[in-house]
Amino acid sequence: MSELLMPFAPKFTLIIPDSPMVIAGWVIWLIILVFLALSLRDRAVKFNRSSLLWLASLSVLILILTPFIGVFPRMSPIIGPGEAPFRKLMFFAAIPWMVGAGVLGLLPATLLAGFSGLLLAYLDTHNIFTPLVTMSVAVLYSWCLQQRYRTNFYKLVRFPMIAGVVSLLLTAPSVFFALVLSAPGPIAARVGMAINRFPMMLFSLGGMVFIGGAVCVIVQALAQKSWIKTTPLKPAPGEVHFKYRLLGYAVPIFVMVLAGVLVGSWSLGQSYGRRQTIKQLTNSVGIATESLSVFLKTGDQLLDTLALNPLVVSGSADEISTLLEQTLRKSTFFNGLALFDEEGNLVVGVPPDLPFDVLPNFDDHPQLAADEQPDTMHLITGRTGGEKHSSMSFVTRIEKGLDDPQYILWGQAQLDENDFAQALLATGHVITQQGGSISVVGSDGIVLYHRNGEGELESLPSTNLASTTFYQSTSGDGQPLLNYYQPVAGTDWGLVATLPALIIQETAWVIARTNLLIATTVMVLIFVGVWIGFTPLINELEAMAVGINRVVMGEYDLNQLEKRVYPKRGYLQAAFKNMIGAQRKRMDQQEKLFSVGTRIAHQVKLADSLQMILSAALLDGMCAVRIVVVDSNADLDPPVPENRFGIGQQARLLAPWDHTVENLVLKDGHQVLNRDEIGLRLPFLEGKPEISSVVMFPLKWKDLHLGVLWAAYQDNYAPDGGTVTYLKQLAQIASLAIVNARTQRNFQLSSALMTTIFDLLPDAVVIADQHDRILLHNANAKRLLVNRDEHFAVKRLSDLFSHLDLSQLNLNVEQAVKAKEINLHDGRAYELTYSPIQIDGGQSAKALILKDLTTQRKADALKSEFVTMVSHELRSPLTLILGYAKILRLTGNLNEQQDVYINNMVENVEEMQALVQKLLDIGRLEDGDPLEIVQISAEQLINRAVDSLSAKAKQKNIRVNIDLPEAPIAVVGDQIFLVQALKNLLDNGIKFSKMGGEVTIRAKEKNERVIFAVQDNGIGIAPLDQRNLFKKFSRISSNAGGDDEGSGLGLAIVKSIAERHGGEVRIESQLGKGSTFFFDIPCR
Repeated sequence: MSELLMPFAPKFTLIIPDSPMVIAGWVIWLIILVFLALSLRDRAVKFNRSSLLWLASLSVLILILTPFIGVFPRMSPIIGPGEAPFRKLMFFAAIPWMVGAGVLGLLPATLLAGFSGLLLAYLDTHNIFTPLVTMSVAVLYSWCLQQRYRTNFYKLVRFPMIAGVVSLLLTAPSVFFALVLSAPGPIAARVGMAINRFPMMLFSLGGMVFIGGAVCVIVQALAQKSWIKTTPLKPAPGEVHFKYRLLGYAVPIFVMVLAGVLVGSWSLGQSYGRRQTIKQLTNSVGIATESLSVFLKTGDQLLDTLALNPLVVSGSADEISTLLEQTLRKSTFFNGLALFDEEGNLVVGVPPDLPFDVLPNFDDHPQLAADEQPDTMHLITGRTGGEKHSSMSFVTRIEKGLDDPQYILWGQAQLDENDFAQALLATGHVITQQGGSISVVGSDGIVLYHRNGEGELESLPSTNLASTTFYQSTSGDGQPLLNYYQPVAGTDWGLVATLPALIIQETAWVIARTNLLIATTVMVLIFVGVWIGFTPLINELEAMAVGINRVVMGEYDLNQLEKRVYPKRGYLQAAFKNMIGAQRKRMDQQEKLFSVGTRIAHQVKLADSLQMILSAALLDGMCAVRIVVVDSNADLDPPVPENRFGIGQQARLLAPWDHTVENLVLKDGHQVLNRDEIGLRLPFLEGKPEISSVVMFPLKWKDLHLGVLWAAYQDNYAPDGGTVTYLKQLAQIASLAIVNARTQRNFQLSSALMTTIFDLLPDAVVIADQHDRILLHNANAKRLLVNRDEHFAVKRLSDLFSHLDLSQLNLNVEQAVKAKEINLHDGRAYELTYSPIQIDGGQSAKALILKDLTTQRKADALKSEFVTMVSHELRSPLTLILGYAKILRLTGNLNEQQDVYINNMVENVEEMQALVQKLLDIGRLEDGDPLEIVQISAEQLINRAVDSLSAKAKQKNIRVNIDLPEAPIAVVGDQIFLVQALKNLLDNGIKFSKMGGEVTIRAKEKNERVIFAVQDNGIGIAPLDQRNLFKKFSRISSNAGGDDEGSGLGLAIVKSIAERHGGEVRIESQLGKGSTFFFDIPCR
């Protein structure tokens, strides 16, 4: 955890390189950064109190976030102090200067990044390029945020996280450059270390930038007022100049190709260098091993031959000395020979000046005293010329007899001077020239001979000495080494050749450098060639763009490109002139279209409008233009032509084609017929001219077919694309003219029809605008608006309601007002109904309906008086008839048929009495007779109503359910009328229920009101019937088994009873599911 929170460890310092090249690169980089920062800075940014507070806060955050919380990537190679701009991933180190780029601008963010990088370099990397890298990222990141180019790419780049990725990619080459300059050693080693360390550098720097970008997204959302102010967008450089677009595509490709060449060549070069190095080591060690083997065998043979000489065995000391001297003179192999006794004491030795202190210690070689004859033993026993163990000793034992003393024969040969060892020496020389070494090692790994000017080896791992082996090791200063070991035949020795791994990198660098140079040269040549080749074309394209802009602005000078293009490229001028001519023609056509559209807007007659369109459609090369209007409402296929119009020299002669053209267009739509198709698809006409082309367009409005517009060309003329478009637009205008004419005609017809219907309305209707000015009225309203002289005396609503307060009538509300009673100046009562007329959600007019209540009330009074009088007059006769009928049934001897007749008479008379009673009840309710108000429980009311109808319910096998709450409900009202209302509702439910059905009556108290509900599961009532359900004499067929449909007064009585008690009655019903009637009155 401590390594995560505080990953840095002493010593804290900044390593200044000794190389002038590195210092020069650092200075040049800094100058470029300063230039970019000053050039790209936002000059509109000004420091204020808020900016200074941000700057201070971010500076403190640098001191807090830079030294703490970071990790060392596991994939990271070993990096020494000062050898790389970044070593650890410091999670939050980039947050302060990236936020500063968004809230302060480019220059402050660059300074903050430099301060953060300098602190990071002092504490961790000890590299002088660390602040330059962070400043480079800050400059590019700030520019990405503040640029205001309008293309989609630049819009994405303004997003903080994407801006971080782009700035990281743009900074990647400079990071690689810093790695090359920071690494130690020759250029090949620098490039190799840079390539190996580059992914880790991008990972560390990219991690910091990614986290910083994520934090910037949050800061941008929370502190929008402090973030970079948005300015108007502007065209991107690639939109303004094609050269910049070419650079924008070429430079990234150029960099990616060079990077690919470098990495690919380096990889191939390393593979090739490794193979070559191994091959060199194998060959060199093989030659050296063979040379050493020959050298040893030669020495062994010479020494064994000398040991077999009898004089050596039996001669005196002088004779042996003379023999040894003669042997040295005859053979240049040995430079010294000696004879030792078995104690190791020197008997004879030549030459006399030989330093015998290098003779072997016999105590260290007990095999010399062994009983069995050993092979010749080889010892490296001397040191000459600064080379370690450069003298080779050959030792063998001599036996004279079993009882005779034993002797040791010794010979010494100098490796550096012996002709038989020159191949070994030459191989060692070649390897040492490449910075390597060659060594002779024993079976225990001890180095017996080592040829290298510096860095002597003492021993090698014995595990590598079992057989021929290639392995890698590391030198004392940490440099990688390549080693190759091969045993020497006939001995327990072996040869080890060592080369530094830097040779592989040098080989790779030579290959990569060559390929990189070739690729750079080729890319530069290609780019320069493309640039030079395209520059004239680009200039002409830009000149064309300027000319097109001038054409768009209305300048139609055909010679305005003469000074902008090369004279030999006349095709550009011709193309431009053609464009200007086409544009001028198109503008003329647009002017004609505008003129035609404006002029026909004021035309009333369709023929005049179509003649204008035909005149505009008659272009050069046309001999006839015709329009055929068809009756689209007729049920004919094809439609019958309604009107035909034509213009042109041959318009009359080609008129017979109208019907055929109409059929072709109706079948296939827009068509253009050439000379051959005309002969095949159009009928032959006597005396017609040579027609080269016919173009035809349908006249349509949505899916409605209106006719056809067609034109004929002669003298090899044919319509081009612009002309076809122009004629198509004229066809659309013609379609609109036809639709407008028909719409106006239909409107006039509809207006006349609506006026007639409006005058037939029985009530007075007045339409006024939002300023209360009367706009329209019907015949029944005229008597309210005119005076005795038949002049309109009422022009505003205030005149009509002069004696009323208009504010109380609510004639300016946006919703319909229920009918209310008013009295006008004629002394009559009217029912006023108001409804606003809204267009597009706003009130534009108002409609008022005045219903004459005085006349209606007189008629209702007469009707009620007549009904009451008839009811009273019928009541006594009906009672008398009913009494006599019952007496007759009780006293007379009637047969079965007579009894049926008497029962029918009694039932019908009782129904007549019930109807008379209902009429009398309605009359009593409408006359306003006082009610007999008493307090009674809802349960009593319901029980009385249910008991009175129980017999009728049993007849249809209908179950009547009563649903009452536990708490009693008290009702204040006229109990006779209340029971009558419930009886009527319950009777209605039984009547409209099917056999075996169910009717439920319930009551509940809510908000100081009592709500009775009668629910049945009968046939239901349609919505249209529900509106008239509570009117007098309104009856609905029950369709429930043939019951009498009733008088139509029951529900009207219920409504009257409810209204007299201050309540209301309503219904909820669905066809096929039944109905529910609600009787709602106040508790008191």
